[in-house]
Amino acid sequence: MKTFTIFLITFLIATNVVKSQDIYRASSLEMIFSFANVNDNNTRIPVGMRYTAFFHTQQTIHVDFNNSFGVFTGLGIRNIGINTTPDSVYFHGDKTYYKRASVGASVNQLTNVKQRTYTVGLPIALKIGNFDNGWYLFAGGEYEYSFHYKEKVWIDGKKKKYREWFGNEVTQFLPSVFAGVKLRRGIMVNFKWYLQNFMNTKHKADLIEGNTIMQIKPYENLSSQLFYVSVAFTIDNRKPKAKPIDTNPSTKTNPKIDM
Repeated sequence: MKTFTIFLITFLIATNVVKSQDIYRASSLEMIFSFANVNDNNTRIPVGMRYTAFFHTQQTIHVDFNNSFGVFTGLGIRNIGINTTPDSVYFHGDKTYYKRASVGASVNQLTNVKQRTYTVGLPIALKIGNFDNGWYLFAGGEYEYSFHYKEKVWIDGKKKKYREWFGNEVTQFLPSVFAGVKLRRGIMVNFKWYLQNFMNTKHKADLIEGNTIMQIKPYENLSSQLFYVSVAFTIDNRKPKAKPIDTNPSTKTNPKIDM
């Protein structure tokens, strides 16, 4: 967090020492292909790729110091999550209590689990390239706040869904690092790695089994490292630099000579 704060202060100072025409906005829409390393008590859980195109949007402010070096920050909203097929899972049996389902159980037989959250994030990044030609490399960090959780659990062939605003099933503040390339025609390819567990290992809940109710931490032994590759389409309002006026055009043409 300290490094992130220093980077933010540096960015704000930088925006005050460049010309106004070097500051511009950009908007982007993203397609995310996410993966994860998930382990329960050091036992690896099978994970599937998760593809989402809705709803991801980002507004960024770019500061170009020259044609080759710059920085950007902004605000983005994303839908991120994991798809797993665990041997067992605690799930929301109703709005009050958790229940437990297992693979191969005679009742509550589990087949698949999807857990996702919407986040709002603040990225800060450096970029190096040829801005006039429309391409650059970039790398930076981001903090995202998780504000809407949703889970889908398939049990006994039926899908059970649960939603929650501003809960703590997922780690609420998710720091990450990212790097990528912005190509011509507004195409951007990005790789992001989250630095903390996706699921909140400190989350507490009440479990009901038969007539017994007990408090548990359903993700206490779960390691869930999320990462993804994304393809974005970006539009910016950067003004192309005006070409210098040729004050001596005769040097480029061969004047006719009257005979």
